[in-house]
Amino acid sequence: KAGRASGFGNAVYIQDADGNVHIYGHMRYYDVAAGDIVHAGDQIAKVGNEGRSTGPHLHYEIRIDGEAIDPMIYLRAGQEITALL
Repeated sequence: KAGRASGFGNAVYIQDADGNVHIYGHMRYYDVAAGDIVHAGDQIAKVGNEGRSTGPHLHYEIRIDGEAIDPMIYLRAGQEITALL
């Protein structure tokens, strides 16, 4: 889904194939709508300063079974895999 979310301002929620939800918050605007299929590398939004924010930045969060986890685990794994390619 994409739209206003409490605290996040404009936000995009993407559910992956495993059912995990990726949240991108504080967006200036979003380029996707509910039901859109997105792929790695697609632009989904533009970083902004919406919601409860002290300056432009991206809030990125992963939720597994509804619980927020540290996304750095996945970001580091992606970097390590990319280095092997």
